[in-house]
Amino acid sequence: MALRALGNLSFCDENIRFIVEEHHATKAIVAGMRAHPKDDEAQQLSMEVIGNFASLEEAPPEVDNEGNVINPKDSIHSIILREAGCAQILSNLKSYGHNSAVLKAGLDALANIANDIEVTEIMASRQNLVPIVIEVMQANDWDLEVVSRAVNLLAVMSYAKSVQPLIAQLDGIQVLLAAMEQHGTSEEVLASAQLAMTNLAGNEDSRTAIRNMEGVSTILSLLESNVTQKEYVVEVLKTLTRLCSDDQLSSSIASRGMHIIMGAIDRYNRDPDFLSVAFRLLGHLAFVEANLTVIVQHNGIQKVIQAISSHPDSQNLMVRCIQTLDNIAMANKENAAIVIDEGGKELIDTIKETYPDNAEIQKAGDSALLSLSALENLSKSAEITAKAARLGATKNKTVDEGPKDPLQEYRALLKAGKVLKVWIKGSSQPAHVLCSPDFRSIVWQESKPPQKKLGAIDLRTVTGVRAGTNDGHKKGMLSTSKAVDAECAFTVLTDRGSLDLEATNFKDAENWVKAISLLLKVFRENPQAL
Repeated sequence: MALRALGNLSFCDENIRFIVEEHHATKAIVAGMRAHPKDDEAQQLSMEVIGNFASLEEAPPEVDNEGNVINPKDSIHSIILREAGCAQILSNLKSYGHNSAVLKAGLDALANIANDIEVTEIMASRQNLVPIVIEVMQANDWDLEVVSRAVNLLAVMSYAKSVQPLIAQLDGIQVLLAAMEQHGTSEEVLASAQLAMTNLAGNEDSRTAIRNMEGVSTILSLLESNVTQKEYVVEVLKTLTRLCSDDQLSSSIASRGMHIIMGAIDRYNRDPDFLSVAFRLLGHLAFVEANLTVIVQHNGIQKVIQAISSHPDSQNLMVRCIQTLDNIAMANKENAAIVIDEGGKELIDTIKETYPDNAEIQKAGDSALLSLSALENLSKSAEITAKAARLGATKNKTVDEGPKDPLQEYRALLKAGKVLKVWIKGSSQPAHVLCSPDFRSIVWQESKPPQKKLGAIDLRTVTGVRAGTNDGHKKGMLSTSKAVDAECAFTVLTDRGSLDLEATNFKDAENWVKAISLLLKVFRENPQAL
């Protein structure tokens, strides 16, 4: 009766802190659980009450002008942990593996507790949270209700970055995919498992596990079978986008799943929010050169341009479409020509004119138009060079092809440049960053005509380039700039200071770091090849 009374009281959020903090309810409940280990009903009810405690959504702490917390308090989740609530629930999952009702109550309680990432990390590192949950799933893979709750718990746990590699190392990804295949008719299982997969896809150990087990094939097969469930499809596309940071996985997604992805785009082509997610995936796939042919063969460029024509009122989609066209066109002159031939350049101009006050559209549009113009000029220059070579060949009978260009992979990017954020003392401004015509300096200039030069770095002064944030990225107290995205940040280091930059996405930043690193190597070892 006392447990039921506590449970009823805990349905009122205002009571929970009073019961848990001041009266140490968790400690008392755990003592009762240990005193009556054979009372299955009492165990179940005890965990349900602790789960009610953990369901409290606490307001963020109040802070003073300097950011210090006023009257700091332990979270309800940390109190439950300290008073052995988590340890006892995990012990019950091992001891009551035969009792579905007890398992469900324990998994539900842990899912609420795991919303506190710090508590989740402690449970994982000290209390064997991950192997216990995976073992419950494997032992009860036939029980949809248990599996559904375990998958939901894994999804919540996967937000803790230190837990992600543990899930991968203990075959958690394989268990998740198996649950999706076995219980694919359950929308709850599919949604929770795919959310977990999206979180895990950001972890290198997880991507390695997915690559080794050929998990992309399973993900794509499930996508094809459940393409009518739009919310699930959106989550799959987010998972695939994160997996694209691994070039091998990206190639696998494109070669095995492009027809499925394009089919989903056709099915939901009236939904601009869906298209924004889908085109973000296409843009990331475009960073692997081998994927570009597949995208073009499946009319990817035309689909993006069609979306611009169909949804001109969706400003977010316009940004995404322009960025996707930019990513695809930047790869080579042929793709740029397709974008131009399909009217992409004119459409981008029109979008910029339609939304002159949208900074994101203006920035994306400037970058794309710069890329297209540079590659168009490069194409014309190549035609002239080819024509001259043919004339020379006619005159001399033979053509000396010369040595291979060591900058071939990145020369187009370095020459055309890109609109990036330049960070100085915690504030940023967009600028067109590129190499000088002789490839001996890195230049940044205004992103809009007349493109006044803002600065330059002689390669002789450059000591290196590295990914991540630097002092210039750090936001000052008076700065009004949005905080830097650390994954998209990189820095060119010199003997006098640094050029602190931010790309649109992680893959762009990675490409720039690789391109400038290679440029430095060629500059130092083979300058005549510049």
